Amino acid sequence: MQPSEIAKKLNEHLNRMEADPDINRGRNGKKALINARAKLSGEFIHIAYHPQLPDYYLKLGEALGYLQWLEAGHAGYHIHQ
Repeated sequence: MQPSEIAKKLNEHLNRMEADPDINRGRNGKKALINARAKLSGEFIHIAYHPQLPDYYLKLGEALGYLQWLEAGHAGYHIHQ
């Protein structure tokens, strides 16, 4: 799979999770995902979950593993897989 396709599919999953109130519940009733996005950034996939959290730059293998985890029906940040 091409890196741009990995980023596109991750972005779609992040958008789906952000829109789903059953998934997008953080602590104290606040949203866990705000303006969540994934995009290709050089040799990495840039992941942003929330403006108050650090952005992540995943190597392609890590990003592909995260995508496969999401496509297997899971939901959450890449560090939860």
